[in-house]
Amino acid sequence: AIDPCALMTQQEASTMAGVALSAGRLTSAECYFSGYTPEASVTLQVSQGPDSVTARAMFNATKDRLSLPWTVTDVPAIDDAAAIVRLDSGGSSLSGIVVLDGSAVFNLVCEQTSCSNVELEAGAKIVAGQLAAVKPRA
Repeated sequence: AIDPCALMTQQEASTMAGVALSAGRLTSAECYFSGYTPEASVTLQVSQGPDSVTARAMFNATKDRLSLPWTVTDVPAIDDAAAIVRLDSGGSSLSGIVVLDGSAVFNLVCEQTSCSNVELEAGAKIVAGQLAAVKPRA
């Protein structure tokens, strides 16, 4: 399995979120960066499929699952496919990016801090670059 905390530093997560975050903590299959301001956080999750076909199905299923309550916008030019997702409801602000990278799917989610599309894309490119170095070749 891929350690999601090896794919993004505390500084990179803080820059993306626009607030100071703690060092990443591994919780189940996620890396969680929590903020010192109330509730702000960034979560990075990576799922490794057996092959690119399975990973694409995982990516599409994730997009479909989110498309009901979230606003989903496809993003060109990051790996094989990517989509930015946003949810604003009852004072809670969530934004994230879901990326298909060969046989892996990863998502970055900002909670209670407004990550812009530019920041989400920059974060995704950092993770994709790190993922290329650690991912088993399919």
